[in-house]
Amino acid sequence: VQSETAELASPFLETFESPLSEFTWKKELVGSYGWKRVEKSGYDDGFASVCVVDEKTPAGVQFSLTSPNFDLSLHKDLSPILSFRTAYSMRVSGSAGERVVVYGSDNCGASWSVLKSLIGITSLSSTNQFIPDWEPTSNSDWKLQIVNLDQKGFENSTNMLVRFEVTTNAGNSVFIDDVNVDRNVLST
Repeated sequence: VQSETAELASPFLETFESPLSEFTWKKELVGSYGWKRVEKSGYDDGFASVCVVDEKTPAGVQFSLTSPNFDLSLHKDLSPILSFRTAYSMRVSGSAGERVVVYGSDNCGASWSVLKSLIGITSLSSTNQFIPDWEPTSNSDWKLQIVNLDQKGFENSTNMLVRFEVTTNAGNSVFIDDVNVDRNVLST
């Protein structure tokens, strides 16, 4: 059950460095697959959230990572922006790879709107390499993603949730870091 009152206010930045992120973000995990917080794999060699996927993960399984709710009303007439970093490498050439769909909700998760879709090599992959069990090892392994929230109807939301949903394709893990909701984009 989600609170009808926002827990956080924008500007908001989640770097997953705080152990509290384990409790404030809702993570789907089945056995060893799904979302968890990991050390030394994040942007700037810190913590990140990873959706663990490998060649044994059945294709088509979905795992969600959902933010706490936050208030965008402090932006007034300034356009709020969601920016975040992804790190992902295709396991093998020629496959479709994993898919990440980013959703937003301003009604406690009763309904969700698509904010952005990222698919395998076309928009998710942050490297041109094809390496099984790949993990990011430097800042250059990360890709900045940007969503203009006023174009998606969330500019005045007082209770917004963001959900990252990975659909597996027996490929590699997907890493997320530096989730930022502000009127400014994360620096590259």
